[in-house]
Amino acid sequence: MTEFYLGSFLIFFNFLHWVSALTLGGLSIYCLRQSRFPAARTMSVFLALAAAWAFMAGLIFVVPEMTDKIILNRIKMVFVHFIPLSIFLVFANYHFERSLRKIELILLAIIPFIGAMLNLSSWYEAVITDYDFLEVATFNILTFKNGPWYYIHDIYSRLLIAAPIVYFALTFGRSSAHVRSSMMLFSIAIFLPFVADSIAVFYAPFLRFIQITPAAMAFMAAFMVFAILRRRIHEVVHYAHKMVFEESDDLVVVLDPEGYLLDYNQTAANVFELSSGSLKTKFNTQIESEFHHHGEIYLRHSRSLKDGRTNVGEVVHFKNITAQRKVIQELNELNRVKTLLLGVIGHDIQSHQSSLALLAENLSQTALQNTREDLQAEAEHIFQCAREGIEFVDQTLTWSKAQLGRTHIQATQIQITPLIGQVIQFLTPALQVKNLEVDVQQKEVGLECFGDVFSIGVILRNLLSNAIKWSPDHSVIRLRVYCVEGELLIEVEDQGPGLSEESFREIMNNGIAQNSNGLGLLLCRDFLKLLDGQLICRRGSQGGCLFTVRLPSSQKVS
Repeated sequence: MTEFYLGSFLIFFNFLHWVSALTLGGLSIYCLRQSRFPAARTMSVFLALAAAWAFMAGLIFVVPEMTDKIILNRIKMVFVHFIPLSIFLVFANYHFERSLRKIELILLAIIPFIGAMLNLSSWYEAVITDYDFLEVATFNILTFKNGPWYYIHDIYSRLLIAAPIVYFALTFGRSSAHVRSSMMLFSIAIFLPFVADSIAVFYAPFLRFIQITPAAMAFMAAFMVFAILRRRIHEVVHYAHKMVFEESDDLVVVLDPEGYLLDYNQTAANVFELSSGSLKTKFNTQIESEFHHHGEIYLRHSRSLKDGRTNVGEVVHFKNITAQRKVIQELNELNRVKTLLLGVIGHDIQSHQSSLALLAENLSQTALQNTREDLQAEAEHIFQCAREGIEFVDQTLTWSKAQLGRTHIQATQIQITPLIGQVIQFLTPALQVKNLEVDVQQKEVGLECFGDVFSIGVILRNLLSNAIKWSPDHSVIRLRVYCVEGELLIEVEDQGPGLSEESFREIMNNGIAQNSNGLGLLLCRDFLKLLDGQLICRRGSQGGCLFTVRLPSSQKVS
């Protein structure tokens, strides 16, 4: 009866060898598929070696001939020699603060490599010797004794496995909770099979030859994979989450179903003045859906956290939309400029071209009947119309560049009198067509202002062109220049119909110009803003417009 139970026990353990080989092999393949993690790659190698150990142990038990058993045992020992190194590498890839260098790996592999070569050579008895049969319950169990090299391998294996355990113990205090729990589970998973084998051999020495260790190792392999691989994945996800959570410019707070604060990121702590003492306190959920803080704009979004149908909390996310809002404003401004340019150009370019076509047609039809003086007058009209068209296009392009931020002010101290003279000379043909006169009134000589020559020239040219356009024939345009309290004032007054304060205010505030009448004033407004100046419009003494330009006489442009 005892022999029956003993035979059943041996058959059961042989069955466990095959189950262990399949289990360890399957786990090895699983880890190999997760090879993006270094620990998973080394874990796959370790499990493959253990699977080979279990497979060869089962095969040795089955084959009947001693010669075959010896050959299979020699092959098995090749895998066994490398198992301690694979365990060491699993520890190293998971817990060491740096990766092993190639030279270090080569040195560590010397003893296992020598042992493997000895097992495959004719000197295999240096590792295992004195093979024999032990008959147990009608089964022939292969017995053997350890050779001299086996003891070298045994000491090396113990030191190799003990080294990372000691390192783990020394660094236990500064390891993360994930690493500590994983390494403890892994250590237990490694040692329990060897402890079980030692206890079994102590009570029944022949059990040493049927290899209990790989069978027991299969049951612990699941814990090892969980400890090293799954926990490593969880840890990576955890740290990735914390990185995104903490370094985000958005405000994120996590609340429980009653509105008590559970977690928050650093940005939310800075804005809402939160601290560790704020946890488990009521969070102010009455914050507006959009609010401003130190120039930053935040938009609120809320999302419930559910476990099935149960509400377990809420994530309140205040997205920083400052950059998006700025881009939208810039796009809206560009769209406004585009619409304005299309409207003005579509209206006024067509008018100028039509005027030129009519003048040219009239000149061609009456060329033979007109006198020399009449032809000269017609030619002057065509020239003036063309000049106005060129001037208008130049103004439009200049203004559009200023709107798009491409015009840069280069402020210097400039003499205003020569600049006024240049502008009047440029507009002389237009003055002659309407027999207008510009009366320049300047009490002081050598008046200066601090600004940009091009910009001030554009301002003067537009104000005088506007006065010429609306002044009646044979009238006078008055231009006064004087200084008041550190400012240079330039006044341009005409005798035209004038501009109402409402229309002027609408142009200045909203930038509305349906045609070239308002375009010149838009140019003056934008350039004066860059020059830290001001444009004022009021009714003149003779009923027309009186425009006043205020410029800094010596201050730098802000």
